[in-house]
Order: sequence, then structure tokens, then C-alpha cells
Amino acid sequence: MTELTRLQTERKAEHAIQLEEAALLAQLAESKGQTYDSKQDGFVFSTQEIARYIDRQRRLREAKRLAAQPTRCNPKEDALKKVA
Repeated sequence: MTELTRLQTERKAEHAIQLEEAALLAQLAESKGQTYDSKQDGFVFSTQEIARYIDRQRRLREAKRLAAQPTRCNPKEDALKKVA
């Protein structure tokens, strides 16, 4: 791995960690009815970037829960199969 690639990998990992931390702090502030200013904690993320990340994480969790559920039967489809 070249030095540049290693540095880029480290930077991306640190970015991901910081975005997760900013999102957690923003969610904590939201739960308390407060606004969150990520700049006060030294983050460089915009409010919109944090909100997009939180929204994406919520949708991914929902999608994973849905994917883990057993397949639901379709009564109409089952009835048609019995007739055929």
C-alpha cells in the first residue's frame, strides 16, 4: 500500500468516526429539545450533512429489520395457486 493510499484510508476512517460521533450528539440534543451546533464540538460537518447521515442510518436499520422478517404470505396469491 502506498503512503498516499494509507493516509487516505486513515483520513476516511477518521471522517466516518467523527460523523458518527456528531450524529450521536445531534440525536442527543434533539431528544432534549435542543439544537446542536457541531462546530462547538470541533466538527466540520454541516447540519444538513449530519441530518442526511442520521436519516440514512435510520432507513438502513429499518431496511435491515424488514429484510430479517420472515416472508409474508399473500392470501390472494395462495388462493390462486390452490385453484390452478
